[in-house]
Amino acid sequence: MSRTQEIITESIIRELEKGIVPWNQPWRGGDLKPANFISKKPYSGINRLLLSFQHFSTPYFLTFNQVKKLKGMVKAGSKGNLIVFYKPETEKIQVKDEVLEVKPDERVRYILQYYYVFNLSQTEGIPYELPAEKKDIALDKVLENYKDMPTVKDDSEAYYQPGEDIIGMPGSGYFLTTEDYYKTLWHEAAHSTGHPSRLDRIDKTARFGSEVYSKEELVAEICSAFLANDAGLNLGTNSVAYIGGWLKKLKEDKTLILSAAGKAQKAYDYIIGAAA
Repeated sequence: MSRTQEIITESIIRELEKGIVPWNQPWRGGDLKPANFISKKPYSGINRLLLSFQHFSTPYFLTFNQVKKLKGMVKAGSKGNLIVFYKPETEKIQVKDEVLEVKPDERVRYILQYYYVFNLSQTEGIPYELPAEKKDIALDKVLENYKDMPTVKDDSEAYYQPGEDIIGMPGSGYFLTTEDYYKTLWHEAAHSTGHPSRLDRIDKTARFGSEVYSKEELVAEICSAFLANDAGLNLGTNSVAYIGGWLKKLKEDKTLILSAAGKAQKAYDYIIGAAA
């Protein structure tokens, strides 16, 4: 485990200890997702979570050098916001050719590193306009681009069964609100992207409660939060038991949040039809 992974996990743990669940995002959907000011490219995966903590008035971020390029200044006392990236690094290795002679070769590996960005509200001298808010996606339209979504079967409980590739759901009348019904459906839909025929995260024989499903649960939590965000909803789960459970898991496995956030982003992209 790298020091960068530790730093990321420690930052998420600090938020949970404050009672803040990072994947239950406060911003609305559309163009208000955190994005780089120059490229307008939204941040994804773990960076999307890491930039949600401070509740800034703008969705835009810049590196210190980008602020300088735009002839702006970072306000005195402003604290940078952690994000991560993978830096390619060439590594020398020894390989054997067809006649078993050793020869030098090179390969590229990617090293996880971190740096800091500043929200536009933390700068001076850079003119900008907030993007127009897009309309929230209707609850029953959130999954409409999930082209090979499994059949949803009426049942007495909510689940995803990878062996049969089906989602079980009680009828909407069994939920306290319509929003609760859809948030549960999105969670199970997120699980279903792990099927071998899709993103291949979950083996067909995996059982609920197994170690595989334990790690998979955070993937589904984060993915369904991204989907809820598109619909203008907050997952709203902030019970002491819920937060305590994730604190325990993250303290036990410092690689969990980085891995889960990356997989959740891929699941989200698959569901909305943005997968490469």
